[in-house]
Amino acid sequence: MNIFFISQSGSLKMFHRLLISLKEKININNVGFYVTDSFNYYIYRKENTNFIEQDFEIVKEWEIINNSKFKKVDSKILKEYSNILEGFNIWDSITSDRFLYYGKKCNLYQNYQPRFNEQELNSILQTALTKIHKTIIKLSPDIILGYNCITFGETLFYFFAKSLKIKYANLRSLKLQNYVCYGDSIHKSIKPINNIYKQYQKTQKEDRFILEAEKFINQSKNKRVKYEGVRQNNKKEAIFKKNFVKIIKNVTKSEYIYWAKAGRKDNQCSSPLLSL
Repeated sequence: MNIFFISQSGSLKMFHRLLISLKEKININNVGFYVTDSFNYYIYRKENTNFIEQDFEIVKEWEIINNSKFKKVDSKILKEYSNILEGFNIWDSITSDRFLYYGKKCNLYQNYQPRFNEQELNSILQTALTKIHKTIIKLSPDIILGYNCITFGETLFYFFAKSLKIKYANLRSLKLQNYVCYGDSIHKSIKPINNIYKQYQKTQKEDRFILEAEKFINQSKNKRVKYEGVRQNNKKEAIFKKNFVKIIKNVTKSEYIYWAKAGRKDNQCSSPLLSL
């Protein structure tokens, strides 16, 4: 089996661990990763020596964006891919990605001033379409696995998967306790959940659903709602003075990595000091 994983930020760790687990159960031949956030990628590779780039087909989002600066927009290429991905609007991939469509500090606050003009966005789109298509042809994945689609790259991988009849699954965090679910599209509507709800509407015999809903509502009213991804409260970490030296040390180290190693030329990365 050939698998392509589409990660974002820190989810590379999750997919790499999933790959290791899958290899113990099934035969996997070719593996690919779409990675974003060069800072996180650098840290993960450094801390996990068993992740070897040469073992995988790697598509790096920041390289796509940086390489696009040297590409002249060809309307014929964009038209060709519009035909290949018939039924999908390729521009949707751009407008769905805040790191392209909004400002440089959009991950810090509401920053709507665009960082790229229309010509630059078309060049990014053209470069991404060409690179992703070539990668899919080369790797020939049996399935493409994604996670909470928020990047233009994952949107395009989804378009190609559906158009080329490749199995696709998107892992969604449901925001209900620690539940997650795989859907077959990048959209919020998940067929298995919809089907369960429709079946319940017909019979209304599943009292356990009502009990679970009431339990969740009561918990939400009486205390802080916790779901997948929410950190545990830690009073010690909340006391800034006790951790001041440690914080300064970590930020200084991260700032050095950002400027000297990875992150500075990546539109998804912000200066650790600025973020703090």
